[in-house]
Amino acid sequence: ALDASSPDALQEILQDPAKMQQLQADVDALLADPTKRRAMEQWSQQIQSTVETLKADPEMRAFFDDVERNGMDAMQKYQNDPRIMQKFSEATAGAEAFEGLMGMPPPAPPAAGGSPPAL
Repeated sequence: ALDASSPDALQEILQDPAKMQQLQADVDALLADPTKRRAMEQWSQQIQSTVETLKADPEMRAFFDDVERNGMDAMQKYQNDPRIMQKFSEATAGAEAFEGLMGMPPPAPPAAGGSPPAL
């Protein structure tokens, strides 16, 4: 599966025809499974609802305005803003919720004194 977890990674996929074909194949395979398709639809509805809630947050207004004007490039500006990232994480239950929904194992806990593994 392709890694589209960051704006840079997603931009790389969008610019590479072979990676776009792989992404389409991955999506087609996911949607072919009725259980995963339903889970994906539910997750999508939840995310849309969450985004609408976040848009109403005065602290998030500048973020959404910037993204509407400047697209994916604007998102890069905010990916290191802990306040914005925390609000998204809290509102969406983090990446682990999506991974669990899709039947992927949760990330392993960090080793004692170590950092979490890269996804």
